[in-house]
Amino acid sequence: MPAGISTTAKGAIKNCDLTKVIVVSFARSPTCHARQSKRAIAVTADARPRDLSAQRFSFLSIWGLPLVLLFSLNFTKSIFGPVAQIGVAAVLLAWMGAACTINAFRCRRLHCKIAGPVLLSGSAFLVLLALSAIDLGPDGPTYVIWSILGIVALSFLPEWFFGEYLTTKP
Repeated sequence: MPAGISTTAKGAIKNCDLTKVIVVSFARSPTCHARQSKRAIAVTADARPRDLSAQRFSFLSIWGLPLVLLFSLNFTKSIFGPVAQIGVAAVLLAWMGAACTINAFRCRRLHCKIAGPVLLSGSAFLVLLALSAIDLGPDGPTYVIWSILGIVALSFLPEWFFGEYLTTKP
């Protein structure tokens, strides 16, 4: 067992009780196949309580409500002009991007480290579209929003391979 691992973690590895502590071990254990990585990425015991997306109310208010509002913009063409719609979409993406960035600093969630900058850059790109600094045609904002949301959805894939939370090397 590598030095520096607590006795609780050693017991969890020995008994294969991964619900208590999941630890990256560089030495292969014959009794427990814990997630291993060369980059020392692991789930830390205190990261989940700090994760805003792990709490139902904060997840729904921070990411769920803006997503619902973003999709509902499709039905507001008769109420808002295109520039106002793009502006609202930019604000919603900036809100979600800022929340992901804050969450990445709070709990080191891998998805948020990727999605935060992507959402913020998508918001900046929509602002440029609203100000007519760039022109992608009448469907340009739709392409930008769906591209950004697609990249954000794909940012969950690394969590399958490396775990949800990052830690520094032991």
